[in-house]
This record gives sequence, structure tokens and C-alpha cells, in this order.
Amino acid sequence: MYDHVIWPEQYDPRHSAIYALNDVDVMAPPEVVWKLLVDARNWSSHFPHED
Repeated sequence: MYDHVIWPEQYDPRHSAIYALNDVDVMAPPEVVWKLLVDARNWSSHFPHED
């Protein structure tokens, strides 16, 4: 993923002390994934550290 992003120079991870990437392969159509991502009320069931 690092090589697939065109980073603005000021945000390029190579110039950052901290860099984190969450990357998950999902076996679902994009519209299903999008529906879950925009449902902020239920984020904690998918992303437990985000409550």
C-alpha cells in the first residue's frame, strides 16, 4: 500500500517519526464495505479501538 499512495510531500510517511497502516482484504463487494464504513454508530463493532 505504501507504494500505491501518491502522498503530498508534507505527509509522506518517509518523513514521519510514526507511520501506521491498516490494510485488510475483504471478500465483499465495494458497496457492502462502503455501507459498513459510513455507518459510524456501529464502528465499534468493526473497529473496537475507535469508540
